[in-house]
Parts: sequence; C-alpha cells; structure tokens
Amino acid sequence: SGLCTSTESLEFGPLPHRLYHSLGLLAFFSRHEESVIQQLYNSIQNDPNQHTAAYAGALYSEKPIYPTFSNPRADYWATLILSVYRNYLQTGNLARLREALPLLRKNLYVILREDKDRDGLPEGAFPGTTYDGIEITGVDSPTSSLWIAGLSAYLEINKIRKNQEEAQRILPLLKHARASFERYFWNDHSGYYQLLFDPSKEEQSNPVTSTCHSAQLLGQWY
Repeated sequence: SGLCTSTESLEFGPLPHRLYHSLGLLAFFSRHEESVIQQLYNSIQNDPNQHTAAYAGALYSEKPIYPTFSNPRADYWATLILSVYRNYLQTGNLARLREALPLLRKNLYVILREDKDRDGLPEGAFPGTTYDGIEITGVDSPTSSLWIAGLSAYLEINKIRKNQEEAQRILPLLKHARASFERYFWNDHSGYYQLLFDPSKEEQSNPVTSTCHSAQLLGQWY
C-alpha cells in the first residue's frame, strides 16, 4: 500500500502529486495503476462541468473528489494526460490510449475557454503550486509549465493515433504557450524564471511575483 500512499491523502493523493509517486505503482502493479486512470476517465464523464477530478479517491473513499474552484484546473488536466502518455510508453497499451483520447480532448477544450486573453496559458486557480497557502492571481509558472508539458504529450498522442488534423491544431497553441511562458516568467534582471505574472497589473510589484519556486520545474521534469 505504500506505493500509492501520499502524505496528502491516505490513498491516491491529488493528481499533481500522484504523477510522481505512482511510478512504483506503474512499475510493479501496472494493472492497478491502469484501474486508477480508468477511474479518472470516469470522473470526467460523470462531472456535468467536464472537470477532471482532483483526487481519484481520498481517505479510502472510492468516490472522486472534484475541485472546489469554479473554473477547471489546467494542472489537473495536464497531469492526467501526462500519466496516460507515460503509462502508454511503459505498457504499450494502445487500446487504453484510444479510449482516453476523446475524454482528454473534451476536457482540453473546456479548459481553453479559461484562456481569456488568448496567450496560450489558461488563468490559474488558487492554489497553483504544489504547496498550499500561496494565493495567486493571473498565471503562474508551475501550472503553466505543466500545461505546456501536457500539450506536448497530447500532441504526441494524436500523432500516435494519426489524428493529423488535431495535431496541426494543437501545434500552434503549443508554440504560442511556450512563447508566452518565456515572455511572462523569465526575469532577465535576476536570471531565473519567476513564480507569477498578473496581466491585469502593469507593475509586477508583489514580492511573491518574483519568487523562484521549486515547483516551476514540474513541467520540464515530466
């Protein structure tokens, strides 16, 4: 049971956390890992808002728990699709990939509606980091990096499935999102990528904004 336990949840933990602590589950109990992914597919189908569940199960409850935020979480979608793509690379289960794609596509376009300024990066929902207690507005680099990694995985899945039309639709979005990430988060003065950017504010004076946050590496790592 230790393979699927996190300190955040006695069972599976929130999606951004389970992406890395499920590696052992995939390596040694791949059928169980696939059943968790199936539960997450079902969570999208069963939610009237087409949101991805925040937890596959929590505190020994098999019922998925959805985000309490009104807008869908880009990082939840990204970590789900990264899990799906990673599992395919490990297992070669093409049938599972084929089953997942329509649901992931549907969820993607729900999230894209939250990209109000069309910069390729959906606006975040608190908390947009792997740590609680950091309140954010605008866009943040941890969520945005996961979003870009998720788009990259989504593009590769569509190439595998020979969905060229969808792949061609996503490629410009991916390039635009990467360019926005560089423009928003690279702090040339300090020489690092910063945590936050709020397009509604001309002056990024909040001291938290220029913080360098460890979770910014999530998308690059995955």
